[in-house]
Amino acid sequence: MSPNIVRRRNRAINRPISRKKQRGSMLVIAVFVITVMVFLAVALQDIFNNAADSVAYEVYGTRALSAANSGAEQALQKIFYLNGQTDLVFSAAEPANATATLNLDLSNTVAFHGCTVVANITRFTINNVEFFYNFTHYRVESTATCEAGNFKTVRTIAVEGRER
Repeated sequence: MSPNIVRRRNRAINRPISRKKQRGSMLVIAVFVITVMVFLAVALQDIFNNAADSVAYEVYGTRALSAANSGAEQALQKIFYLNGQTDLVFSAAEPANATATLNLDLSNTVAFHGCTVVANITRFTINNVEFFYNFTHYRVESTATCEAGNFKTVRTIAVEGRER
């Protein structure tokens, strides 16, 4: 190749591109920017929806935990009575080791609207002849289910108590 041809090529490379050859490039850039903005908007919408769902689950989870606590307290109140009544859960004719279930419907209560509680109570007696003591041990397992629309949360707590 001769040096004149190389110089001509270099001049053509350094020369600005004419406007006629640039026609349509702005349209490609605009379409790309719009596409990126749409993807960002969809991602932000998804983030906001997930945040709203997580807040709703947190609220219903707290409500279910409070309902489970309430169910356990009601079961313990029926076992460890304060006014001298006999045990309201188990009868004297039942064996020392027994189980019972209390179903509590809290859906009419304002704070626990849509919640149901099932409290399973287990009773067993421990006799120790060597140390001369015996006591009755109770285990209450309270499970609360709160539902509203598509949201359903379940919380379970367990408490134990004994009497001599």
